[in-house]
Formats: sequence, C-alpha cells, structure tokens
Amino acid sequence: MILTCERPWVFWGILLLIPSLLLFFLWYRRILKANLGSVGLLSRLKLALPVRGSCWALAWILLLVALSGLSWGSQLVPVQQTGSSLSLVFDISWSMMAQDVRYEKNRSLSRLEAAASYGEALLEHLDSTDVSVVLAKGEGVVAIPLTRDFNSVRALFPALSPRLITTTGSSLGSGLQKAASSFPVLSVAKKTVVVLTDGEETDGTLEAETRRLAAAGIDVIFLGFGSVAGTDIMAGDGRTMVHSALQEESLQTLVDSVEQALATEGRRSSGKVLYIPAQSLGSAHKVLTTVTGSGLVAREKNVAGGEESTQWTGTAYQLEQKPRWQIFANLAMVFLLAGFVVGELNRAFFKKLLRHLSGGGRNLVLVLLVAGSLLLQGCSDQWQGAAGVLEGAFFWHQGKYQKAISGFMEAMDTASATSQEELLQYSTYGLATTYIMQGETEAALTRLQELAPDAPSSLTFSALYNTGVISYNQGKYKEAATLFRKALEIDSSNLDAKINLELSLGQNTRQSAASSQELIPVQEKSADDIAESTLFSLIREQEQNRWKNQQDQDQTPSGDDY
Repeated sequence: MILTCERPWVFWGILLLIPSLLLFFLWYRRILKANLGSVGLLSRLKLALPVRGSCWALAWILLLVALSGLSWGSQLVPVQQTGSSLSLVFDISWSMMAQDVRYEKNRSLSRLEAAASYGEALLEHLDSTDVSVVLAKGEGVVAIPLTRDFNSVRALFPALSPRLITTTGSSLGSGLQKAASSFPVLSVAKKTVVVLTDGEETDGTLEAETRRLAAAGIDVIFLGFGSVAGTDIMAGDGRTMVHSALQEESLQTLVDSVEQALATEGRRSSGKVLYIPAQSLGSAHKVLTTVTGSGLVAREKNVAGGEESTQWTGTAYQLEQKPRWQIFANLAMVFLLAGFVVGELNRAFFKKLLRHLSGGGRNLVLVLLVAGSLLLQGCSDQWQGAAGVLEGAFFWHQGKYQKAISGFMEAMDTASATSQEELLQYSTYGLATTYIMQGETEAALTRLQELAPDAPSSLTFSALYNTGVISYNQGKYKEAATLFRKALEIDSSNLDAKINLELSLGQNTRQSAASSQELIPVQEKSADDIAESTLFSLIREQEQNRWKNQQDQDQTPSGDDY
C-alpha cells in the first residue's frame, strides 16, 4: 500500500500546540490555586480541564492530517477521453520486396515502398490520433510505441527493410499480437490496427489473432499491396527465384470467417474486420473513417476556421489513489464534541465505566479497534471486485434479488475495467442465477452464454445445470437431458444432476404427458465459498501474471520466408 501526502507543509501547524498548551497549563494552575469555595467543583475541574484540553489538541492534529491530503488505497475514477489510437503493422518479409505496384506508366514500386508511402500519407490526416509502428516478419516487434511525434514515425519509413529483423518466416499473427500490446489497457480511445501486407504468412496464426483482437473491440484493417497476378522475386537466400502474388482471396476469406465466427458467438461490441486493396479507389478514406469515425462521436467547433470536426469520445476508468481526508475530518469533529461532553463527567462515571470494561469487555474494545483500523485501509481492485461478488451472493441468499443484481453488476464493471477475467466469470454467473430466480429466463440464458469456455469447472458445471433447468421448464426435455449429461461429465457425483437427467429422459419419452415437477435452480456456491474461491483465484491469477511478465514467452518457430 502506497501512502501519499499532497500538502505535507500543513503539519507545521502542530507547532501551534506548543504555545497553546503552555498557556493552557498556566491557566490550569491559576484555576487550581483560586478559592472556588467548593471542594466538589475543584475536584471536578481537575479532571474536566485536562480531558477537554487533550481532546481538543487531538482534534487539532486530526484536522491538520485531513488538510494535508493523505491518500492510500485505490479507486476507479471515470475519465472522459477523446481521440483514437492506431497501430501500423508493416509486413517486412522478403515477399514485400516484389516490384509489382504500379506507380507511374513506366515505373513500379516494391510492395514495401508503396506501404511506406501509404503510411506517410495517412499520417497527414491523423492529427488527434496516437500512432505506434510494429514490424512483422518471423516475429513481431514494436518499433515505435504509441506516440503523437509523427516525425519519429516518418523517419522510420525510408529504413523499412526485411533486414531489420533476422528471424525467418512471415508471422503476421505475431505482428497483430504486438500491436494489441502497444495500446494502454484502460484507455477508452478507439483502437485500430492497420496491417500493410501482401497476405502471405508461414505460421497460420493470423486468423486466430485477428479474431482475438476483434473480440476485444479492436478494429483490424488489412491493406493489400501487390498484384494478384504476381511476379518472380529473389528469395531470401539470394539464389532461388520464386513467384509471389497478393493473396487477396485468402485475406477476404479470412475476414469473412472472422466476422461469421463473431456473429455466431453473439458478440455485440466486437471490432470491425476489413480487407481493402490499397490501390482501390477511396481506400484511404475507408481507413480514415474506420480509424476516427466509428463509436461514440462528438462534434467540436474549430474556432479558427469555423468548421466542425468529428472525433471519437467516451468514458474510461482509471486507477487513482483514494483520498482519506473525510475520515480524519470526521474524527476531528468527534474529538471536538467529546471535549465538551467528556469534560462535564466526574470521576465516579469513569470508575464505573472501567469496571464494566473488565475481562471480556476490554477484549471487545480491542477487537473493535483492530476492525476499525482495517476499515481505514484502502482496498485494491481485486478486493473491491470480490466484495461485490460477496455482496451479491449475500443478498441472493436473502432473496433480495435487486440488491444482488447491483452487487454483481458492480463486480462486473470492476472486472472489465481491470481485465480480471476470472472475477468477470464469477460475477456473470451470479447475475445469471439472480435472473433465473426472478423468472427472467432470456436474460439469464444470455448471461450464461457469456461464460468463457475456459471458465472454472465449477462454474461450467453450474451453468450447464441451470441452463438444463431452464430448458426443462420450457418443455425442451431432449435439450435439457443433453445439458445435464454434459454437466455430469464435469461432476459425475452430483446427485441433483443425475435426478434431473432421469426426469428429462422420462419426459422426453412421453412428451404429451403434463409434468407437475419443478426443478429449482441452485446458486453455485454459498456466500462464504464464493468469497473464498474468488479471492484466492484472483490472488493466484495475479501471481501467475507477475511471473509471466518476468519471463519471455516462447515463440513458435515460423517456416522459412522467401
């Protein structure tokens, strides 16, 4: 936990306590020496004045701490962001050296030279866009991180060459992977990857990586360079002549396949996947429209020219330290009031209070103090998300389903903003079971289908079980039997699933008979079990990510390039 102080100079105010306490001590001595005419009043003042002075001194210190701006812990803060991010992926394999891009009547450019010129032309129209450059050959390399210093990007274009990367092969999928990693995780800026290539690859990873980026909401554009007829070029070994052509049909097939897969999965917020021949009419306009024109659009006045321009805008969540001034301000108020109240009490009251706090009472006070100190500590995003799941499960078991939905939705927002996949799975499942109990079967099915295939086995079992319950209640007995059978493949010892499977098979054989039996969907775990499994899973995930970040990922060797 990191502790920060915004205004440390405020603590100089503590020095004001020195003259104040000195004056108070002198005044206190004068009171004790004065002839008040009452022994009881004098005895009371001997206790009241020191207690009152101590409370007010402590209130002053706490007030200074509040003014100092102490912060610890973290919180998600919504931030309005505008603009877009673009990653240019240049295919620099040897096939890109083919001289088959018609430039003038009697002159042709290599595919790589044409790609560099195309990229430089795009930069002239991307004033409000952050740009990164990735080189793709046998592996992907981030040559220039995300920046608005276009001069550094332009300086790279003349130097583009297959010799910049010694690895053999053509791995466009690796280039897409590096392009996605160049975007900030929590940035809401629109993300687009433009691949300038002839479509030839040697490792077969392009389609899988394209689908992964599109599923994450990143637009992917393939700009094709070269001619479909192709030409003969010298291979990378400097001895062999091979024929190379623009793989336009393969790129278009890839785009269609990815779009069909995303539509089948029912993803509503997936990115676009486009193939555009670089030499086609209006290709640059299509690219620029995709980079800057989709998503939420805000129009802003250009004061100088009086024109309107559009740029992408949206709300993101970023982690910031949580200010704690309210805690200390409230405590300062408590001690200020305590100075008035406690100062009016006599010694007999305090003796009686101490007798009541003997034994177990003192232990209770100690527990309350420890609990209070824990509550004052900041919570990380992991604990905040887990607390949302625990809250939702707690209200679920109490039958307060609206409050349960609120808890699960809060956990889902935290998980999405901080990329905690396992927390997202648990909160999505909890939301689905809540919808089931409310009778909203369509919403429940939608949420159950959002669970990832690699979700924990316990969640997969429960999702299949509850989907089977819904199918049974809808009269789809054959489908219900299939779902219960799949659930038993995960946990063959579950008695409820076995009983429901037999009921479904029986109803399937006598479809016309009315069934009066009702299956009850179950919450996958108790509140304590959910909290425990979620928290330990999150800790385990973070530890795994930490080790993964410290180690280089194994690279799959690519086949030889031309």
